[in-house]
Amino acid sequence: MGQKLNTEIDDLIAAVATSADAPETIANLKTITSRMGFEMFGYYLLPSTRKFENSILFSTYPQAWAEQYKEEKIYLADPIVDAVSARSTPFLWSELQPDPAASPQIADFFTKARAAGVLMGGSIPLRGPDTSISSLSISTDDAPPLLEALWKKERHRLHILAAYVHEQLLSQLGLGRAFMDAELSVREKECLLWTAQGKSAWVIGEILSLSQFTVEEYLAQACVKLGVRKKVHAVALAIKHNLIAI
Repeated sequence: MGQKLNTEIDDLIAAVATSADAPETIANLKTITSRMGFEMFGYYLLPSTRKFENSILFSTYPQAWAEQYKEEKIYLADPIVDAVSARSTPFLWSELQPDPAASPQIADFFTKARAAGVLMGGSIPLRGPDTSISSLSISTDDAPPLLEALWKKERHRLHILAAYVHEQLLSQLGLGRAFMDAELSVREKECLLWTAQGKSAWVIGEILSLSQFTVEEYLAQACVKLGVRKKVHAVALAIKHNLIAI
């Protein structure tokens, strides 16, 4: 099972890594997410000021929704953008839908989205460059229970894929920080490698005979050396620059 997962992740990364430019990266992303079972996706990079005119957006969502989102400035009250800004781990949009009476603005957002054909989805927060707000979101036309089952099955691969696509696009669009040749220790590389295979810090500690705290410290050090804040992003960078191989 582990070997199969490694092969699948290798294939995903290889598909993105061979893209010559941003349009090809997005085309590969569309193919990969479709094979996973997701009909739509949206990748955006939004300045922290939320000035939509300065944003970067690639999406396969319905054109009518994209136009409405821009014309009505829905992005200014988008609860998904708020959640991406505050969170560091993937989440389903269903987690953001409280009692409509308590949060009519959020309820109105999802009502408009459903009317445009965007029924339900999930988002993966991304970081950088600087204080920009970025994410990869996916959705399907299926009922929520089916989406939740698919999300549970694919979220780890999506997380790795999103971080790698983000790094690739930043580079191709000339937006990323120049990569500095990081000197990762053997332990830092081991912890990143096991993280790439979906292992938690506690499990990695059991494998390497280390405490969970020590594993988390190694991962934090790797993030600092690679200039990122999230371990999944560190994994993507380490793979891209051949610091680890899965």
